[in-house]
Amino acid sequence: MRKKIYLDYAAATPVDPRVMKVMKPYFSEKFGNTMSLHSFGQEGREVLEKSREAVAGSIKARPKEIIFTSSATESNNLALKGVAFANQEKGRHIIISPIEHPCVLESANWLAKSGFKRRCFCQSGKRQTYYYFSHRTSLRFRKRELAGQAGL
Repeated sequence: MRKKIYLDYAAATPVDPRVMKVMKPYFSEKFGNTMSLHSFGQEGREVLEKSREAVAGSIKARPKEIIFTSSATESNNLALKGVAFANQEKGRHIIISPIEHPCVLESANWLAKSGFKRRCFCQSGKRQTYYYFSHRTSLRFRKRELAGQAGL
């Protein structure tokens, strides 16, 4: 019988046993919506804030800079859209690679619908290629060579 080997740790990983031990009560007996006023929610909120402070301290950040999300898709969405809108006065364009995760391409599609210009960037040697495409599809590219052009 062949032994299976999991090689997609970028997508999902097993939970470290130390983390599972600490989190187990919050999966079964100490659960509660952290935004609720009841005691279950308030206890969860207190633990969440202590966790936020611990993470912030470990990377020399402020607790308010730490945002916990439920998935990489949610994180990518938040990051791409947040950075795009926070910096739109500098220009309404984003550059992504054509091999991005589908959630990044979908966020870029959404931004394109909101008026951002989206470009896919590839570099091969000294030649730079940008692919312009509409918000309707991530797969149909209109190829345009922009050799040596900077600042896009």
